[in-house]
Amino acid sequence: MGKRSSKARRREPIRHPIPPARLHAPRQRQRASIRLAPEQLVEGWSHGADIRLRLARSDDVPHLKRLSRLAGVDLAEEVVEGIEQGVTAAALVAGLRDGREGFTRHMAKQFLDYQAANHHVPFLHATLPLVAERSRDGVIGSLIAYPPVGVISQFIRQTPAGRRRLEALLSGGTGMARVKSLGVDVGHQKEGIGSALIRACQQIYTYCEYFIIYGQMPCAEGLEAFYRKNGYEVLDPGEGFDAWVVFGSHAFVQAPKDERIFLWMK
Repeated sequence: MGKRSSKARRREPIRHPIPPARLHAPRQRQRASIRLAPEQLVEGWSHGADIRLRLARSDDVPHLKRLSRLAGVDLAEEVVEGIEQGVTAAALVAGLRDGREGFTRHMAKQFLDYQAANHHVPFLHATLPLVAERSRDGVIGSLIAYPPVGVISQFIRQTPAGRRRLEALLSGGTGMARVKSLGVDVGHQKEGIGSALIRACQQIYTYCEYFIIYGQMPCAEGLEAFYRKNGYEVLDPGEGFDAWVVFGSHAFVQAPKDERIFLWMK
């Protein structure tokens, strides 16, 4: 999370622009239907007879590292620190409690407090580490998602300093999330756990009125089917998209030739 990813970079040409109708749409959206209460995110809610989904705790970190490696990525140290300090998803919990206004108010305070220091700290408040656990097996699945620091930082470097830069930070941090890892233990795959995690992720971020949720994956047929089944568009290998709707000006995200982007866009 702390380093700019080489897998999501600013390049041209981009073959997946935002449709004109979306470009000129007002930044007001209906809130997604949700039944998840703030305390449920922290304490957990049931998925099926014996599986619970919940926000990750500090004692879940070894499982998150294991499952992230299973998904082909390393768990970022900033995320570990955020979990151990109890700040991850704090803004999302505020959003579930008080709607978009509460979420934005929480994030704005973080960006104001840290604008001259570490910009990564506010993003931790919008980071979502979820786990799936079964009573007899413990943690068997996990998902990590957060605003894409690398993409946002690249855009910020081309934004004039001062108020506009702070506004761009806030726009990126409250409008765009990347699913960094999604992993389920081999013995528990094909039980709907991965789908439950990715749908919960989308439900939480869309309730807080994010515009874009996306991730990158290897070019594997099974993964394409999985994400399409769960409501994501899967772009061609190496193809990207324009996050104009988040920043108000062109900000391109593109996958390398050997990967594909899965994309949900409001």
